Amino acid sequence: RVTRSPSEVCQRLSGMVVGSDGEPVADLTISLKLEGESPRSFSLRSAYDGTFSFPVRDGSYSLSIASDRFSTCHATGFDHTSEEGRARFTVSGRDVTDMRVTVGGGRPDRYKYTECTFPE
Repeated sequence: RVTRSPSEVCQRLSGMVVGSDGEPVADLTISLKLEGESPRSFSLRSAYDGTFSFPVRDGSYSLSIASDRFSTCHATGFDHTSEEGRARFTVSGRDVTDMRVTVGGGRPDRYKYTECTFPE
């Protein structure tokens, strides 16, 4: 029997992917990894206008991109911690709605996963 409503169990993590020029980036694979004892990964592609939205539950997460177009990824717009320069954030009872992911750095030599960091 479910005793809590979906809104009490599930939050939303949403934002926008932009290039270093500030323009939206469409069709970019974004991966969200739930850290902890039972790690899980979720992936999706940014929409035509650069937006993305994940349903998430409370927990600690990291973010990465998979691309053959960009080699750097910086994430902002949320409360965070930094572990060895990697972006880590916690979802706790509320939506995270203003995440901004900025990609750039030129084309890598192959399709690869790049962990997002915080801008310096």
